[in-house]
Amino acid sequence: MKFKCSMDKITRRKTIWVAFVCSVVIIGNIINIIYEIKTSNLYNSYFIASFVLIISAIRIFRKPLCYEITDNTLKIKRLAGDINIPFMEIYSADYNLPEEYNVFKRCRVIIDGIFYWGAKIYLPNIGIVRLYATQFKNFLFIETANHGIIVLSPDDATMKRFINHNGTTAAKVI
Repeated sequence: MKFKCSMDKITRRKTIWVAFVCSVVIIGNIINIIYEIKTSNLYNSYFIASFVLIISAIRIFRKPLCYEITDNTLKIKRLAGDINIPFMEIYSADYNLPEEYNVFKRCRVIIDGIFYWGAKIYLPNIGIVRLYATQFKNFLFIETANHGIIVLSPDDATMKRFINHNGTTAAKVI
């Protein structure tokens, strides 16, 4: 079963804003390259334009397209390759937001938000948390054996029920 993960207003607004700023930077640098306005800064223009394009491409390829639940696997579908998590590795899946996770609401800049909210961050009381969220709601916290804690944000809040239903063979499923 596939679960969509569309962008919310915050993510969409930030993506449009950053895309606009990046476009202005790239166009300005291309104009500088074409007309050689400042020859001494020509290599800087190449570097800046290339850097912005590469970062944008990486973000696009790493963005979750959808979350898919098969018979025994949770898949995070991405252009850069799927992330497969067998249900045997899933310890728990929960929508409750523990107090420690309120850091997400305070550090939106740190965890990006261009195309998706994605990062690998360290929380002192919890450890490493990997974000694969496209919106700033419906956070589904999945604790796994090999991948640590993963945060997803499906559009459909019933995704947890399917993980628990299919993951009954996991060590402990809430």
